[in-house]
Amino acid sequence: MSILADRSFRILTLADSRRIVPGMQRLRFTGNELHRFDTLKNLHVRLYFPKQNTIGGSRLSPENHGGASGSEDAFNVRYYTIRTMDARSGWIDIDFVLHEDAGPGCAFALNGRPGSVCGMSGPCGLGMKPAKHYLLAGDETALPAIARICENLPADATGQVFIRAASCQYDIVAPAGMQISWLPRSDVSAAQFVERVGDAAAEAAASTDDYFLWLANPFSQWQEFRDRLSRLPKKRYLNACYWRDD
Repeated sequence: MSILADRSFRILTLADSRRIVPGMQRLRFTGNELHRFDTLKNLHVRLYFPKQNTIGGSRLSPENHGGASGSEDAFNVRYYTIRTMDARSGWIDIDFVLHEDAGPGCAFALNGRPGSVCGMSGPCGLGMKPAKHYLLAGDETALPAIARICENLPADATGQVFIRAASCQYDIVAPAGMQISWLPRSDVSAAQFVERVGDAAAEAAASTDDYFLWLANPFSQWQEFRDRLSRLPKKRYLNACYWRDD
């Protein structure tokens, strides 16, 4: 498939890169015509990292911002969350989790310099639905989405946030009624995390009809939550697999 067929495709230029907490790099990109991405209904985008810096013989660069020639096979495509953006000013911030075994996105975050380019399309991936009570749960890879959701919740929102991560240094701003629980990865196993979040989800569903659950976790936990949530109305939860740990 040619990426020219996707009218949402944009070229992004790396403007700034900084380490915000251990294991997390924030990249600021600039681009043109970004307004379609400024929505909370879809939190994610596809990022296209060139396998080589040429696509179909023509260089991927800001000058051909309307698109690029060639097929998706010329790219490594990964999904990321927009952390924050200013469409009017033409910039987007995306946070990258850093791994020892760096994949295409992590490698770009580590090695990219101002002027480096990648592609973007979307948006995709569902966000929160309106409710009175919320529950969010995830690991480091879900932190950008959780933070963006929390800072945009109504001031009177209530609920719980469960994060299993190596560090609790990532900044999350949430309404006063949202209780944030940081569960250190060294102290809380994946099974314990699933148990705790599953119990909280059941309690939320039993206490009110106006709730929404948003879960984003690795494949093994996604499977566990899928079984636990199967009796709840599908309109009341989103259970997403963010990466494969099998």
